[in-house]
Amino acid sequence: MTLLIGLFFTATVSIIYGFASNWLMLIPAILLYGAGSGLILPYVDILLINYCKAENRGLPLSLSRTLWAMPSTFAPLIAAVIVDHFGGLTVKSAAESIRPLYYIQIVFATFVYISIARWLKAPASNSFEKSMINLESRGFIQDFRDLFKGEKWLGRFIILSTIRSLGMRTDTAFVPLWMVNVKGASPFTLGTITAVGMITYMLLQIPMGRLSDKIGRKKTFFSCFVHSIS
Repeated sequence: MTLLIGLFFTATVSIIYGFASNWLMLIPAILLYGAGSGLILPYVDILLINYCKAENRGLPLSLSRTLWAMPSTFAPLIAAVIVDHFGGLTVKSAAESIRPLYYIQIVFATFVYISIARWLKAPASNSFEKSMINLESRGFIQDFRDLFKGEKWLGRFIILSTIRSLGMRTDTAFVPLWMVNVKGASPFTLGTITAVGMITYMLLQIPMGRLSDKIGRKKTFFSCFVHSIS
């Protein structure tokens, strides 16, 4: 049910973006997108973890991300063709040129929602699921208290990660605008850059998954984290 709620939120986001007539209408869409992503991504990983042995979880998770990245490598190029067909990224036509992309998202989101509602079955009860139920019964706030008590450096790490994420994402929304308005980028330029990024992401997933199974998730995570801020 949680996964379906997240998918419903993401479909609603596409609807709002597709039919929005001013920027104020986009505020609830931004909030729903964050909520939907927070509901979908962790529970998809939980479903995968539930079927894997503890010592071999890295590879299945990385494989799922690789499969997810495959259509994401050519989707930006298809989007570039659609945007260019409907007028490109000029000041007058950009909004209407991008709008058809959200109509397509609505169709796909509806299909995924119906498919999961009909065919995805909940995993059989096991120790992991029982432990999750026990945690839920104790209360949301108490869970966080216990978590921070058990891990001395966890609070500091979360604060630093939040600051890092805020700094890295501050300009994310403005980079495409800068590329278009200052550097004159076309839809195909934006699509190609996104596709190259997804290809890089896809190629690294399985090697990193194997590495995490070999040396441990914590060592792999910290080695990548330190490299990303260096």
